[in-house]
Amino acid sequence: MTPGPEATPWVHGFATLRRERGGVVASNPRLGRRAELGPEAASCVGWLDGTRTVAEIASLSLAAHGGGRAAAEARVAEALDALAGVGALASSRLPAPRPPRVVEYARDPEGYRPAPESVIWEVTSACDLACAHCLASAGGKAPGELDEAGALRVVARLAEAGVLSVNLAGGEPFLRPDLLVIVDALAAAGVAVDVSTNGFALGDGTIAELAARPVYSVQVSVDGLRDEHDRFRGRPGSYDAALGSLARLAAAGFRTSVSMVVTRRNAGDVAAVAETAAALGCAAFKPLPFLPAGRGAARRDELSLDGPGLVGLARTIAGLRERYAGSMSVFGDSTMPFLLEGRSAGARGRGCGPDAAVGCSAGRSGLYVGSDGVAYPCPFFKDFPLGSLLETRLEDLWADAPFLNELRRMTAADLAGDGGPCSGCGHLGAECSGGCRAAAYLATGDPLGADPTCYRRALEEAEQDSPGAAD
Repeated sequence: MTPGPEATPWVHGFATLRRERGGVVASNPRLGRRAELGPEAASCVGWLDGTRTVAEIASLSLAAHGGGRAAAEARVAEALDALAGVGALASSRLPAPRPPRVVEYARDPEGYRPAPESVIWEVTSACDLACAHCLASAGGKAPGELDEAGALRVVARLAEAGVLSVNLAGGEPFLRPDLLVIVDALAAAGVAVDVSTNGFALGDGTIAELAARPVYSVQVSVDGLRDEHDRFRGRPGSYDAALGSLARLAAAGFRTSVSMVVTRRNAGDVAAVAETAAALGCAAFKPLPFLPAGRGAARRDELSLDGPGLVGLARTIAGLRERYAGSMSVFGDSTMPFLLEGRSAGARGRGCGPDAAVGCSAGRSGLYVGSDGVAYPCPFFKDFPLGSLLETRLEDLWADAPFLNELRRMTAADLAGDGGPCSGCGHLGAECSGGCRAAAYLATGDPLGADPTCYRRALEEAEQDSPGAAD
């Protein structure tokens, strides 16, 4: 609710604000919420210092930008509504001005953000399981893994670049003895923190210590029902341990989610795992098609879903989204749901011009950091190291890395030209940005190749073969 005209609004110190070409992005790290303020609303942010009333801020906006009193009040209201919506706004008068801290950037790039919004950080490669698909090939602690001082240096790099959220992953992040030190440092810097764990050895004491910190979500991996999960993860009892950890995390008040790597072997378990996640009170279920990276590269043929398998997974996820709507989010963007939903001639006729930018989050909004502090475009692009955050400012690495700029220069013509992987697909530029470029690279050796998780042709073949297709 927008404060009244005599309220004196200010932005909580735990919130992170970053100025971008389109305005300001505001993040509440305690709730994992974000809001984007357009340029007009963003122009009011600096006046929200706890000593000026809403009416006075509107007068300042009117003097600075004109447009009449009603327009000035609308600018202020838009800013206050956005900040209140993410829980970052207070309105009690302060004894001294407390203007919000806004991350400013020396560079103002066109076509991508000045720094990543989110980072996945593999804080250790140590792990107490031996999963068949592990993209980190985790097991023992890797040579060159950052010590505590190095890890805190990475935290400083992330904070100065205005990174909004960090997922702490591994390996198994809880095997790192200073993990809570890293969590505390990120929280102090206003960075939202969530943790991905296998849940195998997550003790009550660790959960209690984590609950005392502003970690907004914990994700636990469940890769099938008991026998398949234990076989897939290489350790008996790992399924029961994961479910036990989920129950205890929920009891401690955490927002929990389940992730599942979907393979040929466990595709039939997706609905059952979703039901288990819902029964445990999870806020989200994230089934992701297997990609052959890390340890999983040697098991490509055994674990990869074929076209019909991907179609079946997409249909299963569509049904789960409908079943759990309003109670548990079911993430299915990686399975291209629009292929099931947009089969009309009109949908196939849409598209974009050849110069339209396409591509995934790599180089545009997300980044991956290894346990040694080296950054990569994403967890699956490990053949393309970008540089060490111990040696280079993140803002500079983000702007200057040649491979990231190659990804940013990708256009529809690169994918939809004659013989291209997206040739003839009207979804490109409408619902689709060309799929996962890392998946394409893993399958073809070419970032401009076909995303193997796209099942468009398999779906078309199934429709042609179905009864009545020729009617």
